[in-house]
Amino acid sequence: RRMADHVRRRIREMPERFTLITPDPWERSSALLSIRIAGCDGDRIAAFCGRMLRERRAFLRPVPEFDALRISTAYYNTEDDYERLWEMLEELRQEALR
Repeated sequence: RRMADHVRRRIREMPERFTLITPDPWERSSALLSIRIAGCDGDRIAAFCGRMLRERRAFLRPVPEFDALRISTAYYNTEDDYERLWEMLEELRQEALR
């Protein structure tokens, strides 16, 4: 729960980059958070997730039907893990801007 709260705070600090689409109450969301990434549709997110798995062994879960990415705070469980995640997500956002 602590990591889910940490991720929620970070997402809200960057509204120009990310939009949280998971409900706020813990009872309605648990440790899974879904976000939209500015400028990215579901196909782009899915392709990026596949590439990150192949190149960096990072498991990112696309949710193409919502043009979103799902984050499991049980999988990424330290703040350092999340710093690497933010770097990957920024890479995706930058690719979308090109």
